[in-house]
Order: sequence, then C-alpha cells, then structure tokens
Amino acid sequence: MDNFRQSYQRDEIGRFYNPMVHIFLNFGFLIVGQIICLNLMIQFKFYFIFIFFLVFVLGDFVVWFIHKFPLHQPNFPGGSYAFKKHAVLHHGYFNKRMTYDSLKELHAIFFPVEVVIVFSLVLVPIIIFLLSLAIPTDLAFFIGASFYFYFMTYEFIHWLSHQQADYVLFRFNHFKRMQSFHTIHHDNKFMTNYNFGIVSNIFDKLLKTELK
Repeated sequence: MDNFRQSYQRDEIGRFYNPMVHIFLNFGFLIVGQIICLNLMIQFKFYFIFIFFLVFVLGDFVVWFIHKFPLHQPNFPGGSYAFKKHAVLHHGYFNKRMTYDSLKELHAIFFPVEVVIVFSLVLVPIIIFLLSLAIPTDLAFFIGASFYFYFMTYEFIHWLSHQQADYVLFRFNHFKRMQSFHTIHHDNKFMTNYNFGIVSNIFDKLLKTELK
C-alpha cells in the first residue's frame, strides 16, 4: 500500500466507519426519496418518459460542470471543500491504481453521507416545491424521483469505474467505455482538462473535453 493510501486510511476514515452502513445510507436515502415521490404522484403521463431522459441529460451537464470547476479548480468560489475531497483526496487515493483492496476503501469512492442527506432532504424537496409552482404537481414529483434515480446511477457507475478490468459487468460496452474514460481522467496530466462525465460522456463530446 502506498503512503498516500496509508495516510488517508489513518486520517480520513473514522475508527467506526462501516462501508456497508455507508452504502446503505447513501442508497437508502435515494431509494426512499424516489419511492416517496412516485407514491405522491396521482397520475402518470406518457410524456413523463421523455422528461426522464431530459433529467438525465440535465444531470450529465450538472456533473460535467461541477466536476470540471468546483471539484478541480481550487479557486472556484466556495469550492475549497469540494476540491479537497475530490481533487486532493479522491484523486490522490487512486493516483497510482484505480482499484481498491478492501471494502473500507469505499470511503474514497462514494459521496459522503452528509452530501447525500442534504441532496435528499433539502435540495430535491426545494426543487420539487419550486417546480410545483409552475408545472403540474405530478410532473414535479416525477422529476424529483428522476433526480434521485440519476444520483443512484452516478454512484453505481462511479463505483464500477474503480473495479478490476475483468469485472463481469464490463461485458456491457457502456460500462467498460466509461471505466476507460474515467481511468484517463485520473491521470494527473489530464484530470483538470478532460473526461468529466461519469454516467455518460455526452457533454465531454459536445464541449470538447473528451480524451480517448
């Protein structure tokens, strides 16, 4: 184990950290939020399917923007915490090797629980409320459910991108492509300029930040 990983595990991972609890809480909040939103809907409309894909496109742009700027630009306004957590700690941990050896190292992959809690209990409810002032309430709840689902997808594909090259799910071309894409991003020479997408690389293509 390299020195950075040793220091990270000593200084950043709490004594009582439990990776299974971390995963349970992250996905639990997102799944429960999604279920609540769907249960509060009265009627599903067919065009909601189109909205679902629009939410994923919007989510990909938000990820591209946050990943490129707050997470990789130390002088971005209000971004010092995000920069440290991502560019310093996450990239430092996976600088020499993309994979991990023990479950406790998931601490360096998944979002901190507090971020998921704020997203689930504060940000999405506020968005739903504001949307409901302008669009049908059912649609606002569906968009909220789609946000939760997108975040789950992000967490899953990001975790997948840190698996061994022969991982079974890499039989699916998209997963394998995003793993290779993310591996390039983790190269210190490229991380501030290229390959910011996680779920897909659509905005890296459109905004000329894709490196193959």
